[in-house]
Amino acid sequence: MNYKIDTFQKDYIKDQVRIGADIFNKWKFGGQTTEEQLLKTYASPNFDPTTRFYALDQDGKVHGFLTAEIKEDGNSAWFEFPYIEEAFRDEINEFLIEHAIKSLKSRGVKKLVTRAGPYWEPQLLQCQKYGFIQEDPIVYALFLDLNQFNLASDVVEYDPIQHSDILKAHFMDKLKVPVDQVDAALNRVNQLNVGDEGLNPWNIKYKLVARGIKLDKGEIIGRVTVLRTETFPKNESQIIGGLYAKDNSTKITRDLLRFSVESSLKRGYDRVRVHIGMWGAIQDYESLDKIGLTLPDKPVLSYYSKEI
Repeated sequence: MNYKIDTFQKDYIKDQVRIGADIFNKWKFGGQTTEEQLLKTYASPNFDPTTRFYALDQDGKVHGFLTAEIKEDGNSAWFEFPYIEEAFRDEINEFLIEHAIKSLKSRGVKKLVTRAGPYWEPQLLQCQKYGFIQEDPIVYALFLDLNQFNLASDVVEYDPIQHSDILKAHFMDKLKVPVDQVDAALNRVNQLNVGDEGLNPWNIKYKLVARGIKLDKGEIIGRVTVLRTETFPKNESQIIGGLYAKDNSTKITRDLLRFSVESSLKRGYDRVRVHIGMWGAIQDYESLDKIGLTLPDKPVLSYYSKEI
């Protein structure tokens, strides 16, 4: 079958979301941007439609896409390897990549930057195939052991009736949630009970395992959310984000982690996975020793680059 490459058209968004969601639902971490979010992004005055590439068949049906974005320096570009329907990957993949690189190169781009790793294994294989070099880590993953936390924890389960007003103040004062968005954020929290299922911002299902808060004189000084996301093994829970410790206190962080492990074990999970790094629940590598954690040897996602 013959294919053609076209750049962005609004009519392609639904296919982009459909194809991307089907792929991301098989990966760990992240997810396909929603149609609503894409419409906002692509309506921005800074959006360049010529950096979005779509592979279409003779009937005009989209079977894959590749997104890029030229950086302000004009010499480099963000570059995401293609998302393609499984039945068409062998036919379209190389065609779409080579077309996109040729287009970006013709506009003066000399370096491509992408993201890949064991969590996104197909992208990692593409990096290896096309000679991309690993650069800075994005996120690490490690498993928690209750024996690592030998201090009693005074973290309590969040109760919407008792703690709603305190959480609202926390959203406004500490997390700087805009006033017009606070009530909606609070409602999302209060409508979900432990054991309930929900959808994350990328429409990936999760189950709420635990929500813990640590209080001091009526103020939230620590907060953690523990989930069981469907893209991870069924026997584990995850702290992907949603961990707050006042002043980045390692003592508070340890208490929150202990609560997470105890709650997960009590609810039938064998282990708790916590993410470390810029996309993680704990972002400060230097604090890990004080918390009692050891950074793994290899990240699960990293930046990769290639000169073109």
